[in-house]
Amino acid sequence: LKDDDISPQQETAIVQQGVYDGGNSSNKVGKLRKMVLIQEGKPNYVDCAMCELDGNVDTEVEIVDVGVPKGIVHWDPRDTSLIGTPVVKSGRTTATTRGAVTDLNATVRINYGGKYANFYEQYLMTDMSEGGDSGSLVLRDSDKNAMALLFAGSDTVTVACPIEHVLKPLGISLYMGGEDKVYNIDFLLVKEGGNPGEWTVTGWVRDNQTNDPLNATVKLDDATTNTDGDGLFQFNNISVGAHKIVCESSGYITQEKDITIG
Repeated sequence: LKDDDISPQQETAIVQQGVYDGGNSSNKVGKLRKMVLIQEGKPNYVDCAMCELDGNVDTEVEIVDVGVPKGIVHWDPRDTSLIGTPVVKSGRTTATTRGAVTDLNATVRINYGGKYANFYEQYLMTDMSEGGDSGSLVLRDSDKNAMALLFAGSDTVTVACPIEHVLKPLGISLYMGGEDKVYNIDFLLVKEGGNPGEWTVTGWVRDNQTNDPLNATVKLDDATTNTDGDGLFQFNNISVGAHKIVCESSGYITQEKDITIG
């Protein structure tokens, strides 16, 4: 990862439309600001870079045919409920297409013009892209929460980096419009010894950008509790089976999560 701003001597112009589509230096819209270096023979987790736009460039924050992202889907390789999630993207080549998540924690080998790089912790999705769609934001179709950044694919599969893998190394946040914010909800299930069928459900609620704990009201079926000063919550004596958790916090988007115990 190159953390520092790129020096003027290294400045790389960003053009729109791209050179592949006939663009040239007269189409310059900005400069390369940061990038994550792809390393052959070493683990890679993301293929991304950031452009700093020139001051005279008009932009739209909405994604064509999709709109503004509403939040972020927390990447968790243990959360098998994400398998099959319907997703949508708007890209340069295939415009708006839809697909579904098929893998949460894939390892893939990508060919970069005869040089190969291994990527870990990747989403796989059904075929929903072609060459030139790289850089498209992939969103959960149901609520338009951002999931991943599309960067590779084939005739049968699309590969995308979890969005958190992109934002953290670049030191940026995702514009989500308005005053609404989004939080992450994580869970740990702990079976209580001596009481078969009775479980404790614990978790924590955090701001998805700052990772700060939040004061929130959490409902599990008909039970309600509040998070403590560390953003933690707990439900006791929960039975085996399917349950729904609803989490609410002032100024944040209400979120729901289905869990199955046992």
